[in-house]
Amino acid sequence: RHADIRIAAKLDTVISQQFHCRLALSGGSRTIEQNLTFDAGEDSQSTVIRIENPSLWWPAGYGQQNLYTIDAKLLSSNETIDRKQKSFGIRTVKLNRSPDEHGEKFQFEINGQPIFAKGANWVPPSIFAGSVTSADYEKLLHLAKGSAVNMLRVWGGGYYEADEFYSLCDRLGIMVWQDFMFACAYYPDRKWFLEEVETEATAIMKRLRNHPCVVLWCGNNENDWLHVIGRFGS
Repeated sequence: RHADIRIAAKLDTVISQQFHCRLALSGGSRTIEQNLTFDAGEDSQSTVIRIENPSLWWPAGYGQQNLYTIDAKLLSSNETIDRKQKSFGIRTVKLNRSPDEHGEKFQFEINGQPIFAKGANWVPPSIFAGSVTSADYEKLLHLAKGSAVNMLRVWGGGYYEADEFYSLCDRLGIMVWQDFMFACAYYPDRKWFLEEVETEATAIMKRLRNHPCVVLWCGNNENDWLHVIGRFGS
């Protein structure tokens, strides 16, 4: 059993100079190192690091919340000029919707293991997004885990949460059902608006894609029926 981890690095600015990027992937009592080279004029490079017998991430109650860290140092003339660190987990996720006696299943499987989801809605802790503190996230998410909650659905009528929220869910083993922020409205289906939606969706998925807690992306909250009837009301 192994996991292939694709690591992509992109420079904000391109200049006529060669840079080196020193990668160190650590976790599970192991560290794997690899180097990337940006030749003059290049702004992106990628590589794949294979981890044999990886330590998997599991939801609370099903196993450990194993996490890995990638440490990337950008070097110029052997001097570190920038550094980024990211944590991530290794797991598979499947939504089983096979037929059953009631119609079809709706069950998450993590690493091939069926999960009994015990969930709740997560709405913004405050109407003033910038006022939510680290202590607020710690208190609320530990209360959720202490109540045997292993999944939170980030409601599409709120806002995309701070990185700290998702990092805590990673560490606590709380799966996240992530709505896109479209709720209870008849949104335009014109080309200009769909392009805006694509830009937003791409940005947020890139931002959150390394969090193993995020197990499902949901398009909206209670919008489909408005498009079915074609207008507000009936």
